[in-house]
Order: sequence, then C-alpha cells, then structure tokens
Amino acid sequence: MLCQFCNIKKGVQRHHCFPNTKNNRKIYGKLLDMDFNIMMGCPDCHVSHAEIPPEYIWNESKFRIMLTLKGIELPEASKSYQNKIMFKGE
Repeated sequence: MLCQFCNIKKGVQRHHCFPNTKNNRKIYGKLLDMDFNIMMGCPDCHVSHAEIPPEYIWNESKFRIMLTLKGIELPEASKSYQNKIMFKGE
C-alpha cells in the first residue's frame, strides 16, 4: 500500500487521526484502532506530521463525531473535553 499522504513511498506506519496516547487509549481502547481512524503513512510523512493534512489530525470532538456517525456508543469523554464543553459551550 502506498503512503496515503504522499502517494509515492510505501505506507508502513499507522497514523491515528485521533492520537493513540496513553490517556486516549485508557478512555477509548480499541475504538482508536478502527479503520476510519487509521491511515498508512511512509516514515517521511508520518514522523514529523509535516506532510499530514490537517483534516487527518483530529481532536477529541472530531473523533467523537466520527464514532457517532458510525453508530458507535460513546464512552465517557476525557475530563479535559468535558470541561471544555462545560465552559466554552462547544
């Protein structure tokens, strides 16, 4: 498979649109590994994220929207996301 960002080199690294951090993994578990959240990138594009278009770098809000669109029941959001909603009305 070619890199989904440059379409030139071989895509050998998994890019999580919503990051695969320890905290995100604790909250969302295997939901992070669903096909819609994974893109394959070459080392040049993926390492620095410099070649990854902004639409493939998601925040928690975007990830939760995508889960909803896929008909997946949402787990409780992170505390920081809950606070953002509460105080900014997002």
